[in-house]
Amino acid sequence: MKKNIIKSSKFDFLCIVKWISFPLIFLGLFLLASTHAHSAVRYVSPDGLDINDGTSWSNALATIQAAIGTAIPGDEIWVEQGTYDLDEAQTPPEVSEIDVYKSVEILGGFNGTETGKDQRDPENNITTVDGQDGFNVRCFHFTQDATLDGFTITRGNIAQQEDGGGGILIDSCSPTIRNCVITDNYGLYGAGGIAFIGTPGTGVIINTLISDNLGGFTTGGIGCGSSSPSIINSIVIRNSGEEVGGINCGTGSPDIINSTIYGNACSYNWRIASGIACENANGTIVNTIVWGNRNDEGVDQISPVSPSAITYCDIDQIGFAGTNIRSEPLFVNPAGGDFRLLVGSPCIDMGDNTAVADITTDFEGETRIFDGDYTAPAYVDMGADEYVDTDGDQMADSWEFDHFGDLSRDGTGDFDTDGLTDLDEFLNGTDPNNPDTDGDGLSDGDEVNTYGTDPLNPETAGAAIPDVERAALIDLYNSTDGSNWTVNTNWLGAVGTECTWYGVTCAGNHVNRIDNNNNNLIGTIPASIENLSNLTSLSLSGNQLSIIHHDNRPRLARVIGGGFRKGCFQRLVQLVAIDTGR
Repeated sequence: MKKNIIKSSKFDFLCIVKWISFPLIFLGLFLLASTHAHSAVRYVSPDGLDINDGTSWSNALATIQAAIGTAIPGDEIWVEQGTYDLDEAQTPPEVSEIDVYKSVEILGGFNGTETGKDQRDPENNITTVDGQDGFNVRCFHFTQDATLDGFTITRGNIAQQEDGGGGILIDSCSPTIRNCVITDNYGLYGAGGIAFIGTPGTGVIINTLISDNLGGFTTGGIGCGSSSPSIINSIVIRNSGEEVGGINCGTGSPDIINSTIYGNACSYNWRIASGIACENANGTIVNTIVWGNRNDEGVDQISPVSPSAITYCDIDQIGFAGTNIRSEPLFVNPAGGDFRLLVGSPCIDMGDNTAVADITTDFEGETRIFDGDYTAPAYVDMGADEYVDTDGDQMADSWEFDHFGDLSRDGTGDFDTDGLTDLDEFLNGTDPNNPDTDGDGLSDGDEVNTYGTDPLNPETAGAAIPDVERAALIDLYNSTDGSNWTVNTNWLGAVGTECTWYGVTCAGNHVNRIDNNNNNLIGTIPASIENLSNLTSLSLSGNQLSIIHHDNRPRLARVIGGGFRKGCFQRLVQLVAIDTGR
């Protein structure tokens, strides 16, 4: 089992793309790359020179463009790991781009020693084409039916040309884009990530992440124009455009199969759809999750020409009955970019097997179809991920390989001793190798089991104060017998209510006062009180309290003023008034 970690130059996709696998898949009908029986190989390396002939690693070229120039149709171009920067054109408004004008196969993920392409390892040999946000710089421009496999494509910036496609422009042809990450690109027109123009084509976008791209006047992720690509096993997330966020079908007939469309947005007056817009198109959408796209002011997540063309999908929108569902898909950690399905997801075994007759693996290279609900017969899952749990421990196999390297753990242990079992870590989307996934000073187990906060975010959604401050208040309550206080109104309420707890005052999303005099507090003031870094007044007189002094021994709390603060609460630098006497 293989896993991948791919990083873009600007966005951290460590969680989402660490489970992207680059399987060398044969998909028959869907893989349209040209192959010749005696194709030659051209080599590209960051250490190469374009005056070389490119016929070996030792004679490698420096640029992909030079390799295309020396290749003939059917050749392969092997690209060594590294970042290949593109510079602005010398004479704007011309566009600087890699022009793919021959039917070649461009492969990333080599370390510069391989003798066969099956030896490449895109997991560890990250290969990036970076447009550097230069004015009118596009990463790739296809005019032939070529293949691009195993690249991170980022920071293309088409700020003037009407064709768009800051990441990739596909012009009157049908290429295959496979196992790529297309992120943080911009197109004023067309689309930010991938744009199709010219004579209608088809092409395939498969096992590819299209994320965080921006479209100026039109589409953020993929703009199909009049073409009809197949979009398979792909994840389209966090893209934004003024008309369409995720995918704009244009006037073509695209087929969107087993993909995940999530967290996209459209933003301007003529907004059409936040997820997928197919108002003037045909085509089909099947086995796909369309969820969590931002639909401000009533804009639909999906705007179809015919709901009958959309089947076996999970859509967060009314109007799609029949084989479609509308249920929270239960991703592992969508905020952190992990779109694997959790055990119990309503999308497991709910798809149409006939749609994947020629698709044998999912986004991360695992086998489709797996009987994820263990009730034969088996059906394909909805979305880009197939829930595969061959050892039956309720943890996805790919997640176990990512974090533990094998399937030896059964879910009952606590690998990082944070108070969450390995299975609980999977269910909560936390890192089983890190006891504090969000780095806020609270263990994952305490956040889930004691404080009710989000272990993936230092400030839980809807919170009034940081998680660490909520935890300090709960520690105070628990260590001073809060259930027997004279008044404990609202204490231990839901996240977001902390500033209504009796005696607590907040300012600027932080606790700044605690006034609990003569309230029958009995016990110890916890050391975590120092995490209330904005506290200016602590008044707890008239109670039976001790503190943990700097020598770690409990001492009776008395009215000692500033000296008490300096000796015991040294981190409360804003504290100007203190009364903890009896």
